[in-house]
Amino acid sequence: MKFEVDARPGDNACNVHIHENDVCEVHFMPDPHAGPESLWFYFRIISCDTDRESPLQIVLENFDNILGGSWGEPSKVNIVFRNGRDDWKRSAPGRQTDSPDGRRNGVWDVEIAGGFVEVALCYPYGIIELDNFIAHSKGYWIKDVIGVSQCANQLVRLSNSCGTKTVNKKPGIYLIARQHSGETPGSWLLQGVLDYLRNNCNDELLVWCIPLANIDGVTNGDFGKDNFPYDLNRAWGIPPMRHEAIVIKNDIARWKDRCFPLLCIDAHAPCACDEEGIFGFVNLSSPEVSESALQWAAVFKDALLPEYSAERFIRMMDYKSRWETPSFGEMCAGELQIPCIAIEVPYSQIKGRILSRNDYIQAGQLLGKSIIAVVKNGTAGKTRTEM
Repeated sequence: MKFEVDARPGDNACNVHIHENDVCEVHFMPDPHAGPESLWFYFRIISCDTDRESPLQIVLENFDNILGGSWGEPSKVNIVFRNGRDDWKRSAPGRQTDSPDGRRNGVWDVEIAGGFVEVALCYPYGIIELDNFIAHSKGYWIKDVIGVSQCANQLVRLSNSCGTKTVNKKPGIYLIARQHSGETPGSWLLQGVLDYLRNNCNDELLVWCIPLANIDGVTNGDFGKDNFPYDLNRAWGIPPMRHEAIVIKNDIARWKDRCFPLLCIDAHAPCACDEEGIFGFVNLSSPEVSESALQWAAVFKDALLPEYSAERFIRMMDYKSRWETPSFGEMCAGELQIPCIAIEVPYSQIKGRILSRNDYIQAGQLLGKSIIAVVKNGTAGKTRTEM
């Protein structure tokens, strides 16, 4: 049977070679797309035999080179795949093979059926998934284009109201996801948050959200972390270093004028093999908002326990950055005086539990529930920076 990798826009496999043995092996490496880090991948394998179902082995060569691969194990990674007969599902945990010189590969078993199989690091989330979610909300979430990216792709914002600059201001939450375009677990968690708020907000909260911040990377299949010319999550200085940061900062200013700002949430994913659980980076650089940020982090940790939260939920960004300019969280806490939590959501597992799309959504719903509880219990004023 002849197999080949179908090169399409947004696919992210390079150095592909196929070994058609008893079980066909598809070898590849994730394309770093001119950036220093690689991790995310998504590509399609096609077969001329559309009627036959066959096992395949997906071999990620040089596992050490992906983000977290140098210290992690393929057994902590369950890729996802979708063939012509089945919806997306998880593979079994990966296994390791070694070359004589010590290089490591990660190997996963999938099945091709109906003429193709698509494989990815984690469940994809792009424009199609976002549009499906908006349609499912039945008009609750208002979709507006607030500007364009550096490559002229539309930057979409969702909101549940325009708010008002003068009277009857509500408490507000601003959410952003996919500053690093390959970190799709953050999108699925964000969808859960928004879904819960849609059903339970009762117009008590002004919610604005940027679901696909690094839309160029989402479209191109970039991993997105630290990619050149500038990592979006390090582009928030004065002046901003990317056009997307200018657009989103202007939007946050409009939101801030129309509400009592409670919190900004920034959804991410960590290294490939991280399985400790969901955790949050809290920026404490501004004493005026540090207490509020820590209070919100404690609320989220309690909401996610015991299924989803890492034991060490509250963390500080103590790793070395390639950029000296501020992150989104540093900009929120410092320049805007709004507490911000960067939520990190694992790609595959939490404490050995293999994560489904429903797990991500359920975790997001738990966060949404905790936000509403703070607002309805009248404790929002205690966690909000006084304006």
